[in-house]
Amino acid sequence: MTGTCRFCGQMRELNAGSQAEADEQASRSCDCANSGDYARKMATQEAVEEICESYDITDAQVTLLQAVALSVDDGILDKAGLTLAGLKVTVGSKANGNTYLRIVQSEEENREITRNGLK
Repeated sequence: MTGTCRFCGQMRELNAGSQAEADEQASRSCDCANSGDYARKMATQEAVEEICESYDITDAQVTLLQAVALSVDDGILDKAGLTLAGLKVTVGSKANGNTYLRIVQSEEENREITRNGLK
């Protein structure tokens, strides 16, 4: 199937299940200037979504984390810390240029002890 890069119109022969899939693959793998930036951004968004699947995070919170990760990728932010759904999340940039997403899930138990036992 032939896919077309959405940025420059270059066509590529690809193995895809649908025209939309072929066009997406062509747009991510093209040699044009916009393709590399697009592929990097899409990879970042997909990686954040994949990481978040293991936690009880809403779609809106995933979208927020994707935006923060892209801001780190683009050099707008160096590092950001958030608390989402009781999770401590840090997004930052490593020395090698890679972006990291650290999620710490701490389960604390606060229980009150009265003179008559647990409350």
